[in-house]
Amino acid sequence: MVNGIDNAFVALLSSINRQSNAINRTLSVLSTGRAINSSSDRVLTSILESELQPLSTAIERTQNAINLVDTADAALGEVSGLLNDLQSVTVRSLGVTTTEQREVLQEQAQQILSSIDRIQSQTRFGDTRIFSNPFQITDKSSEITDVRLTQTSASLPSTVSVSVVESATRASATGTIAATQSADATFKISGPQGTATISVSAGATRESIVEQINNFTDQTGVEATDSGGIRTVKFGSDASVNIQFVEGTLEGITQGVSTGTDVNATIDGASVQGRGNTVAFNAPNVSGQITFEEDQTGTFSFRVVGGGFATQIGPIPNDAGAIRFQIPEVSTATLGNTSNIGSLSSIAGGGANSLISNPTNALTIINSAAREVSTGRSQIGSLSSNLLQRNVENLDKLTLTLTRTTSSLKDADVAEELTRLMRLRVSNNLSLGLLASVQEKLPNLTGFLNFKV
Repeated sequence: MVNGIDNAFVALLSSINRQSNAINRTLSVLSTGRAINSSSDRVLTSILESELQPLSTAIERTQNAINLVDTADAALGEVSGLLNDLQSVTVRSLGVTTTEQREVLQEQAQQILSSIDRIQSQTRFGDTRIFSNPFQITDKSSEITDVRLTQTSASLPSTVSVSVVESATRASATGTIAATQSADATFKISGPQGTATISVSAGATRESIVEQINNFTDQTGVEATDSGGIRTVKFGSDASVNIQFVEGTLEGITQGVSTGTDVNATIDGASVQGRGNTVAFNAPNVSGQITFEEDQTGTFSFRVVGGGFATQIGPIPNDAGAIRFQIPEVSTATLGNTSNIGSLSSIAGGGANSLISNPTNALTIINSAAREVSTGRSQIGSLSSNLLQRNVENLDKLTLTLTRTTSSLKDADVAEELTRLMRLRVSNNLSLGLLASVQEKLPNLTGFLNFKV
């Protein structure tokens, strides 16, 4: 019997001790407002908190990249506006008749070109010149004429594989010009740049008709070949040729409209439909723009060995979280080259395509430059919205989850702790009352145990 009472008494004392410890811990939580107050309890929260700093650093780096891209987009927007002004000046030059008037318009064009080059050389983000850090491309297949990358997430150096499934074509009229024209005829040729009306006489040879058509190439964007074919200078679906007979017929040629086709390619496994001989692409590990030589099909490649702006957008510093990106150049020596006629720099005074010497070609170059800038803005916009901004959103979600988890472990719920304290005190008072009752009824036993309340 004594052993049973002894065991019950010891159990009661252990219960009172646990209740007292719990009360003290609850009082500590209420006094500090922290649910964790011992070093052993801080281990888990320390681990969670150690993961927050890399996330914060990755967000900061990504946001800096977004700000750089936004600055570049604003600069490209200015260039786009300047190209609109240059188009307007060039169109006006097509309608003037005196050299003096064209010289005035050429001076305006020169000022616009200088402004574009100034944006190229002076636009900065902090101390960084935005348009002066192109990717370094080597081992480029000869069938590729131009490579302009926007970004790559592959570790460098890396090789990009390109397969041209269908090459771009020009728009070509059906048939070939007859060796000798048997009757007088008048016809219209309409192309990407305009329309010309041409008259040929009976007895005209193919060579003379070809020469007549080519005299209007700058006006129409259409040329005749030595073999008697009629085609656009440009490639792709934007290029069309329309032959319409006004009187008689151009013998050997069928009147009507034909349109060119665009290049079709795969880049690093991603299928891409181009525009003319140029493809703008967003492959899994690389994005940008590639221009091919005409009439080329097959598999080609190039290597990216460096350059671009490198940044770590992941919380862990490794290749998986690293990207490199480039802002497309806007110098007058670069813009407009996709016209296959020349760049904007050829429009400058004394250039082969100035407003004085060849305003029609100048307009074609300007239109190509405007498309290049538009494509560049689209690509860096995609980089910002589809990669950088989404990365910030994902990192923000991870940060919020970790912060909430850490807070739930560290921060005390005052209402819950007060309820616990009241419950513990009630339980503790009951236990102490039971202990006092036992002391009164079993004084010898409590004395033996040398216990004092």
